[in-house]
Amino acid sequence: MFNKIITAGFIYYGSVGPLNHFMPVESQQHQLFAVLNLNLSLNWEFNCGYGWGFTKSTDNDMFKMILGYRIH
Repeated sequence: MFNKIITAGFIYYGSVGPLNHFMPVESQQHQLFAVLNLNLSLNWEFNCGYGWGFTKSTDNDMFKMILGYRIH
C-alpha cells in the first residue's frame, strides 16, 4: 500500500480444467498481473495491470482494466 488512494499488488488467474480431470499442462491457463488500484472515492475503484501468460494456451502479454462500484 502506497497510501489510502493508491495500492499495488499482484493478481493470479488460472484454469486447470474440471476437478475430476485436469487438462494437460500445455492446455491450462496461468496468468500473473502486476496491478495498481486507485480508490477514487468511497464508492468507486479503478484497477489496471499488465499481465504475463505462462503456458502455450495463454496470451503472452495482456493489459486489464476494471472500473468497480462498491455496494454498501
